[in-house]
Order: sequence, then structure tokens, then C-alpha cells
Amino acid sequence: MSKREEILEDLIEALQEADLDQVYGINTGLSQDKKYRYATFCRARTLDGEVRVYSPNWILFRTMKGGYEDRYVCGSKELALKYISEEL
Repeated sequence: MSKREEILEDLIEALQEADLDQVYGINTGLSQDKKYRYATFCRARTLDGEVRVYSPNWILFRTMKGGYEDRYVCGSKELALKYISEEL
């Protein structure tokens, strides 16, 4: 298992604990250009999002709340876990 996969698994667990798998669960995959691994998540009627793990030091969150898109970059898995628990 690659480092990106390990990080993504930890983030998926945190997303599930934050109840962000309500509508269609959490879907995962590898980008077509193989530059990042991703997971999509959702909270019914309030939040849609995606987390992309490019490397252990580059994790990107893309979220859609109330019709507005937001992006947030984390420099480590620990910061990404903190973002999930405090912001999502």
C-alpha cells in the first residue's frame, strides 16, 4: 500500500466518524493521470466534497456549501484530520 493510500484510509475513517457518508457513502479512486488519490463525501443537503491526496505534504479539500465552492490545502495528515473534525 502506498503512502497516499494509507493517508487516504485515515482520512476516510475520520470522514465517516464526522458523518460525511450519508447520501452515497464515500467513493474513492485514483485520478486518470495518477497524480492523486481521492475520496468524495457528502452530508445530506448541506455539504458535498472531495479530498485529494497528492503527497503526504499536499492534501486538498474541495467543498461545496450553499452553492459556494471552497478549497483548503493541508500540509500534513494531522492538519487534514484537524480540518475534518473542526471545519466539516
